[in-house]
Amino acid sequence: MTAGIDESGEWPQQSDPHPTVEAAPHTGDAQVDAALGRLHDSAESGSLDEQADAGEAAHRALQDRLADLGGD
Repeated sequence: MTAGIDESGEWPQQSDPHPTVEAAPHTGDAQVDAALGRLHDSAESGSLDEQADAGEAAHRALQDRLADLGGD
């Protein structure tokens, strides 16, 4: 049997096509928390374009923050 297909040979129906996204974690670092918050908000919006943009922005923000931590 193929994974995801039920005994009837059909894909199971999801009750909610847009499930609730868990709250963004709080790290205590303002820059990281802001990036994760924006990413969380975009996930709840349902817009794939917003999610992609927020993911890229979060990636850049987290890279910048890590670079700041690695200073001399």
